Amino acid sequence: MSKRNIDTYYFTAWRIGKFAFQRASIKKVMEDLARWYNIDVLYQGDFAGITYSGTISRMEEFSEVLKLIEMTNKIKFKIDGRRVTVIKI
Repeated sequence: MSKRNIDTYYFTAWRIGKFAFQRASIKKVMEDLARWYNIDVLYQGDFAGITYSGTISRMEEFSEVLKLIEMTNKIKFKIDGRRVTVIKI
């Protein structure tokens, strides 16, 4: 057993209406977004080693959240109704 300090903000941000990620994989990010925005996610490519950190309001439009993620120039999205395909660039 070991003891370490953690920043609980990333686990409780939902209580103040935020998504918060700290070195989260794109699959973890999209898992949270999929639950909140009721979407299905597909993946094209290998996303190993790509992580995201930051916060954004849960009240933000889904398209705006995707635009912010795309600004990393690591992935892009294809949207077809409720289905979102994550594509590695």
